Amino acid sequence: EEQVQVRTRELVAAQDELVNSRKLAALGQLLAGIAHEMNTPLGNALLSASALRAASTGFAERMAGGPPLKRQELVDWVAQTRAGAELVEQNVDRALRLVNRFKQLTDGDGRTVRARFDLREAVLQAWARVQSRLSVDHITLGCELPEGFELDGYPEVLKQVLEQLLENACLHAFGSAAGRIGVAARRSGAT
Repeated sequence: EEQVQVRTRELVAAQDELVNSRKLAALGQLLAGIAHEMNTPLGNALLSASALRAASTGFAERMAGGPPLKRQELVDWVAQTRAGAELVEQNVDRALRLVNRFKQLTDGDGRTVRARFDLREAVLQAWARVQSRLSVDHITLGCELPEGFELDGYPEVLKQVLEQLLENACLHAFGSAAGRIGVAARRSGAT
């Protein structure tokens, strides 16, 4: 009996260690995903800010030691500066939105409540949010989901994931070209 108890404690300890190692692996994957998502907008913002700094330095040198600037040079400078500042602003805004999404998933503010929800409605709501943020009139959404396709899960979390996927498709798959994103699902099994 004593030997069984010792063996049971060893098995429980081994099981706890296995669970902890799986948790650490999952956390590592999550952090890698977050780092990947944050890297793009922050890298773009840094690149834009660096280009603005270099252009400012060149412009200041030109003003200090050269012939008087022409009107068109000033107009070009203002346009270039405005475009660079807009890129920095857009990418920092995107990074902040990502941070807020991650915070919402961990705040426990009621957004992660498990509920039954209609998948089609969740997809269409996520698409509406992306459209309002990005003004992507040149991209259409093909939603091949039956009415009344209910899921039991976390609707706000799913919407956030869908928004990120749809936004990435709009920004990286199409750019300014016209396109169509298709979302489809079907039931499998008896339920």
